[in-house]
Amino acid sequence: IGPRNRIIATGHSNHEIVLWDIVRKNILFSSTDHRGEVTAIKFSPDGKFLMSGSNDGTIKIWKLEYT
Repeated sequence: IGPRNRIIATGHSNHEIVLWDIVRKNILFSSTDHRGEVTAIKFSPDGKFLMSGSNDGTIKIWKLEYT
């Protein structure tokens, strides 16, 4: 759950990351840039970045434009 308790990030076995706005009930962002299952997700303390890790051995840092 991101800052302000409004955004939830989920990682999936199909390599997908999804950012959900739980107030507006819509998807803000999705990506399948990882080549393996997404196993870790973390928002930066200020909510401007999302870090994701995958069992493909990669870590990605996403700049979030909605903040």
